[in-house]
Amino acid sequence: AVIIGNMIRIFTGGAGSIALVMFIYGGFQWLTAAGNPEKIKKGRDIIVWSILGIVVMFGSYIIARYIIEAITGAALTQ
Repeated sequence: AVIIGNMIRIFTGGAGSIALVMFIYGGFQWLTAAGNPEKIKKGRDIIVWSILGIVVMFGSYIIARYIIEAITGAALTQ
């Protein structure tokens, strides 16, 4: 359970880092759009999908943690 917990934390941290970079990139696209509606839409879409990705990632982490704790009876955090 500890090894699986560490692997889940590593993957979650990596995915969170990627989502943060994409969130910043989307904000940069939006801010540098200079009134261009296509670039504004692109930046907004990147931000929305980044937020959705973070929500899905945390949801999957919670589900995986619950399943592992239910199967092994051990908590993932130390």
